[in-house]
Amino acid sequence: MNIYEINDLSNTKVIEILKTGITKSMFKKQELLENYLYEYKDNPANLFYRLENGQFKNGSYFVITDDEDNFIAGSGWYKYNDNTALVLVRMLVRPDYRTTYIVGHKLLPLMIDRTARYNNVWITCNDYNKAIYDWFDRSSKGKSPALYNNWPDLYKKFKPIGKQLVNGMQQYVAALEK
Repeated sequence: MNIYEINDLSNTKVIEILKTGITKSMFKKQELLENYLYEYKDNPANLFYRLENGQFKNGSYFVITDDEDNFIAGSGWYKYNDNTALVLVRMLVRPDYRTTYIVGHKLLPLMIDRTARYNNVWITCNDYNKAIYDWFDRSSKGKSPALYNNWPDLYKKFKPIGKQLVNGMQQYVAALEK
């Protein structure tokens, strides 16, 4: 297993892994294709657009591959403002790895380490993935999180703080308790 860290499109090897490893078959919701597939690279919501236009200049995007450099998962973090960093952005996990929590085990600790200087470290969720936010809410209240019960303990350090305006849209936010 390999973990690559990039900030832009300059590492052509990793970009090629993303281009070929992220496929339409990975998505149940067609509207998410525009966020990840290279063919939509001109869309401001697209991962490749964001890499090209500096979103991860003050942050990192991590890519996990198997030993043959086949894409397994990717996710990033970046400085949102002087006090706040966003983590687990543009997270994508190959379907056969989704219940292994590979990002939570391998990447989230790296992101928390890299964002230690920020007062606020947030995970954001939109309406289409609100089930993730609901997990944080139930977990913080000591209830069975329900979605899945075997999430890495590190996720329990994030507490729901409600909706916040993030990047021009209302998003559900869970904040790291330090």
